[in-house]
Amino acid sequence: MTTLPPGVHTGKQARAGLRKSRSSRITEDRTRYPDWEAVGRSPTETGIVRDFEPQLVRYLAERNIVAFVGADNFIYYIRGNNKACVSPDVYTLLGVQPGARPTHTVGSNSEGCWKTWLHQVVPSFALEVKALRNPRKDELQSPARHDALGTKELIVFDPFAERRRAPRKRFCVYRRDALGALRVVVDTNDDRVYSEELQAFLVAEGVDDAALLRLALGPNGENLLPFEHERADLEKRRADEATHRADEVARKCQEESRRANDATRRAAELEAELARLKAAMR
Repeated sequence: MTTLPPGVHTGKQARAGLRKSRSSRITEDRTRYPDWEAVGRSPTETGIVRDFEPQLVRYLAERNIVAFVGADNFIYYIRGNNKACVSPDVYTLLGVQPGARPTHTVGSNSEGCWKTWLHQVVPSFALEVKALRNPRKDELQSPARHDALGTKELIVFDPFAERRRAPRKRFCVYRRDALGALRVVVDTNDDRVYSEELQAFLVAEGVDDAALLRLALGPNGENLLPFEHERADLEKRRADEATHRADEVARKCQEESRRANDATRRAAELEAELARLKAAMR
């Protein structure tokens, strides 16, 4: 059974915890940890994250995996240092309930950001999407920060790989080595890579502004999982097909009933004709 990590509470637990003396639970931390930043993101990056995040949420829920899935939230990893943080494009906190919030934890100071020393959890999986104008951030800064954070697996996706003059890779996969350091284990221009933490493939579709990223299953990631908007279309199509099949069954039943009535009527007519002939022969 999966439980919440130490310090992550919801509902009555949170209210009860807040009533306890903070001095008995934590040492006061006067550092201010911002939980938002005014930054821009291109429509391409927004579209990739917008479709991928809810697909990941559903994927984990359907497999009864308890995890919090977030996007572009601040995660701090050194107490007292509000520069030591990462805000992954998409990430998972394994074992944390989907409805958990950082502010529910004693000592959060009502800041809506995760703090590793307080919440005792780091991303098991993180996704970073490269920007067209500033790809170096996710090539150099992001892996180093995820290494310091403790992220178990990082996948960097470049939707603009084919547009670069210098050699670029569509995917770079980072995992922990035997010494615990986050290292590149796969860098490829293939259209898919495997995530050990998710036990699923990440498949790139389209390029540049038309790029999308989706989950897939199967030995080679051949079974593409639908996006949420595609699920609605699939469900409508299935409902229409079910209605069509029901109408077809009803039509066949009516046809069989008509044939049975015709056969009964014909038999009655033959019987009456036979009776008439017998009467005429007497």
